[in-house]
Amino acid sequence: MHEDENKEGITFYLDLNAADDRNLGNGILNLVEEDYSKEYLDKAGIADKGIASAIIKSSKGYPFLLYLSLETYANIKNSGKEPTEKDFTGSYPEIIERFIYNAEEELKRMEEFQKAQAEIEKKNDAKAVSQKMFKVV
Repeated sequence: MHEDENKEGITFYLDLNAADDRNLGNGILNLVEEDYSKEYLDKAGIADKGIASAIIKSSKGYPFLLYLSLETYANIKNSGKEPTEKDFTGSYPEIIERFIYNAEEELKRMEEFQKAQAEIEKKNDAKAVSQKMFKVV
């Protein structure tokens, strides 16, 4: 895949074969406008204007980066921490790295929850009384 940046978005070309100059197809991935980004983040519940501004600035109008930043925000909040502007500044690789780190932390919490839930179910099953345990007289 090749990319060329222009004012409307990114033009991309999908190669049919790396050794061949023919293209499978091309198109334009439109960048999102700042107003749309603000509205998107507001509807998602990000009320802190500083954080919203940091997300918009670092995502540079790319929908995927905007989405990853929103997911990172949710993961931070779900972990019981309070997100800061610093959590959303940086380059494309930094956005990806933060998302992966926070997703891994969320996955660990989910695994711990599932283990605890399985233990509770084992205890409940051990306490459950079956009708087969009683004889009819």
